[in-house]
Amino acid sequence: MSLSKKIIMLMLAIMLLLILFSFIKETPMTNNEVDEYINKINQLSHIPGGKHNIEELRSFFSADDGDPFYTVNLYKYHKRAQYLAKGSPIISGVEAYDKFSRVMVGLLLQNYSYPIFGSNWLDLSDKGWDKIVIVKYRSRRDMAKIFSDPSFSVASADKWASIEKHDRFVVKGLHLPEMYMLFIFLLGAILAIYNGKIVYNRKRVNSRKVVKNIK
Repeated sequence: MSLSKKIIMLMLAIMLLLILFSFIKETPMTNNEVDEYINKINQLSHIPGGKHNIEELRSFFSADDGDPFYTVNLYKYHKRAQYLAKGSPIISGVEAYDKFSRVMVGLLLQNYSYPIFGSNWLDLSDKGWDKIVIVKYRSRRDMAKIFSDPSFSVASADKWASIEKHDRFVVKGLHLPEMYMLFIFLLGAILAIYNGKIVYNRKRVNSRKVVKNIK
């Protein structure tokens, strides 16, 4: 198998694993786990890092049922990023948010969560929003892991410098996969079967050679 095919197989395998793991139901967090994550979050920098209403966050984590959920996020950017620290870069709000997004997407993927929709086209809204992002979290535990990660707190400085206003609400529901996801899953299954057949045939040929040499 060529190197390019191996790379494609690896990428498909990673995507399939991410999708499959994202649908595995987690066990609800215990009260001790909630306390542990809240303590970790409290120990992180909140100026200008992660801004949380700790009591609301504790209540949300304590009601964990292990099910996946979605956050619908609305953003309006500053024209120029409003950093608090001296010596911060002079960049636009959009650029600052993009810096945060690169870190956030990495954290999401590490915790079997991922953004499923994003758009800058909000012309039908009269609220002045610039962007909408919908994120699927596998569980509240995964959100707690992300919020308690020091890299999230550091990256949040870029987030809060970037946005003039922000609204978010949580929803639960069934996410029907897009056709391209079904295509990727089917293509991955076909390639896996094809690759397995090649390996099987090679083993048969090698075993025949061994038998022939013995004779």
